[in-house]
Amino acid sequence: MPPSPTVSLLDRLPAKRRSPASVPGIADGASRAFDDGLKEAIRIFDNASVMITGGTGSFGRRLVETLLRHGKARRVIVFSRDEFKQYEMQQQLSALPSESMRFFIGDVRDGDRLDLATREVDYIVHAAALKHVPAAEYNPFECIRTNVSGAENVVRAALRNGVKKVLALTPSTSTAPASSPRTRSSSPPTT
Repeated sequence: MPPSPTVSLLDRLPAKRRSPASVPGIADGASRAFDDGLKEAIRIFDNASVMITGGTGSFGRRLVETLLRHGKARRVIVFSRDEFKQYEMQQQLSALPSESMRFFIGDVRDGDRLDLATREVDYIVHAAALKHVPAAEYNPFECIRTNVSGAENVVRAALRNGVKKVLALTPSTSTAPASSPRTRSSSPPTT
């Protein structure tokens, strides 16, 4: 019996995909469903004080904008160590209702500052982390101080200040970094 032929996925021509606009109503319906789901999800923050660590990062900025546009949070606190990014964010969000906004300069590695920032906070969305693997590999102790000790500081401050809930995010690179030998090939690394 002859061996089975092997077919590479690279040998196949890419399938032609229809653009969402060419399928009337589907993209609009999906977008509306997403918006409705998002609005429902952020209702947990209605009339609450929400603090976002790493609030000037890509996720934090988007969450803050979403809370200001669609939410009814009593207070939205951006906790970040980058005062220039905070300034830029204030300028960019100036057209949105921002009377509930507060900006705290601070680092999750500083437990005392977190204690002050989390007073009268109901929810913390912890998005502060060093996410770039090459930088973390070159600066491992700084990465540990931010990603591990910083997360511990957030939890301790939350416990001390009676925060209802902490929602913690983690980058996929923390479990399967792109630079890891295991993610580059399916076989284990050789020595």
